[in-house]
Amino acid sequence: MKFLCEGARKRAAIGLVVSIKSIIQISQELLYLEQSPFRYIITYRFSQDLLELFFNKVRGVLGRNNNSNVYQTMHIMKRLWHQNWLKSTRLGLKM
Repeated sequence: MKFLCEGARKRAAIGLVVSIKSIIQISQELLYLEQSPFRYIITYRFSQDLLELFFNKVRGVLGRNNNSNVYQTMHIMKRLWHQNWLKSTRLGLKM
């Protein structure tokens, strides 16, 4: 019997372990703050999917052009940030 981290798919196994340890460490630091500790941590926010969704939106603005230059990407990112600016809620500011 072989360990998963010794096989051909060891990168995936090691990446999973590193991700789990990172989330545990970040959660401990945020949940045990001295001033206003977090009540819970939404681990979905640590996913790469959000970054992929953001860049899908950036590419979607370009239409058929999927090879933007630096200036186009900067302009699109600024436009998206301004569209999603801070909004006031009953409990405070929400991004």
